[in-house]
Amino acid sequence: MLRTIGLVGVVSLVAAGCTGGAAGGDKAGGGGEPIVLRMANGYGYLDGEPAVAYFVERVGELSNGRIHVEVVDDWVKDSAPGFEQQIVKDVAAGKADLAWVGTRVFDTLGVNGFQALTAPMLIDSYPLQQAVIESDIPGRMLASLGALDVTGLAVLADGLRKPVAVERPLLGPSGWRGITFAAIRSQGQADSIRALGAQPSDLWSHPLEEALDEGKVQGREMSVRSYFLGNLYSFAPYVTANVNLWPQTDVLLANPARLSGLTDHERVWLHQAAEEAAAHSTSLVQSDAEVLPAACEAGGRFANASEADLSALRQAFAPVYAHLEQDPQTRAFIQQIQQLKQSTPAGPALVIPPKCTGPALREHPPGVGESVAKIPNGVYRADVSEQFLLDAGLSATEARDQGGILTIILEPGRATFRTKSDHGPVPDCGTDVSYDGERVSFAADYGIQCGTASDRLLFSARWTLANGELRFAQIEPDDLFDRTVWGAKPWKKIA
Repeated sequence: MLRTIGLVGVVSLVAAGCTGGAAGGDKAGGGGEPIVLRMANGYGYLDGEPAVAYFVERVGELSNGRIHVEVVDDWVKDSAPGFEQQIVKDVAAGKADLAWVGTRVFDTLGVNGFQALTAPMLIDSYPLQQAVIESDIPGRMLASLGALDVTGLAVLADGLRKPVAVERPLLGPSGWRGITFAAIRSQGQADSIRALGAQPSDLWSHPLEEALDEGKVQGREMSVRSYFLGNLYSFAPYVTANVNLWPQTDVLLANPARLSGLTDHERVWLHQAAEEAAAHSTSLVQSDAEVLPAACEAGGRFANASEADLSALRQAFAPVYAHLEQDPQTRAFIQQIQQLKQSTPAGPALVIPPKCTGPALREHPPGVGESVAKIPNGVYRADVSEQFLLDAGLSATEARDQGGILTIILEPGRATFRTKSDHGPVPDCGTDVSYDGERVSFAADYGIQCGTASDRLLFSARWTLANGELRFAQIEPDDLFDRTVWGAKPWKKIA
């Protein structure tokens, strides 16, 4: 049966279980309604932030449902420039009880204590990032957040951010000169981008996708996992595999007054959940090697910078370090991380399959000159296996129900979606097809054969067709399930 509403995810599972009381002193064992803590999430989902989702889940588990973390997605619509700064201010003002933001944000708010975490090409491996998380560095950094009237619960590891580009891979500094490169607003990251001769942009989310598509922005920083889950290969296919600009390290924030209003038991649960999330965070995000082949198959192209390129990048960043180290605390943190780097094995390098190199396939909608281009009628097929869906992060149930050979049969104004599953027959789902510019929408028929999409939108997307392969991008609903099932693989025209 087709599932099309989108991935409910761990947050909803926690909410469903948040009805019991917890044993213990104070009012923790008193039962009654759960305590609801509103958590600001700057994105439309937590699919790409497994450590944050782990924290939410563990709060519910440790409190036996006494505390329910209500995640409020898209806290600032479309991640408008400055959205992380706004989230910090809203936590301080009590508009949100909890939140998470990248550590990169704080140097724009007058707190420089976290800058060492995103110093360019310093933390350049997952083992090193884990070593930093396990050290005393995060705790010392969190102490500085009192100046912003927020409490830091933990620093979480996140994906290593690589240069992603539209026209060609960004290797040495010469490739960066004159381009516009996007990164979420941060003084330190903007200084690093300028040091390479590029102009920083703080566009993000859908406005950034439009700017990439229109040629106004030529590159952005992104982890391999987020690159794949976000279908970024549709806008910027080139990834430099062996250049880790910086990690995205995140901070879990709490409003101090809301925190002090909890009992000792309740605060312990929150802090324990945050500590466990930090401890597990690296293992939850270090999936680059597993994701890269799927990103390649979807259209991404990967390249390695030469040793000369890497040396030239480090040399270009020298003025950035000179500026950062003017702050004594930042200088001490950088030195401590460098010491950890000397004693921490870097781990294996990413292996790029031969078919994943070279120029990207350029796609253009057919029917140039027509007022509205339409996908040619025919039969399109994609092998979206159960294991592929599991590797992409879908649940075991979703992967089992949706995995298989998927077929779209397109006729004038109609499409039939068919699944050949290893676990039994799946009824066909019929849809109406409509077009708006370069976008196509599939509206499901009424009936159980279309699952949760019955009598509503199955999905809509921007479509392209080249060399017999149909691709969907900018997919709505914008969640992990729909982006993966409909957009992660090319649909090959077979008839």
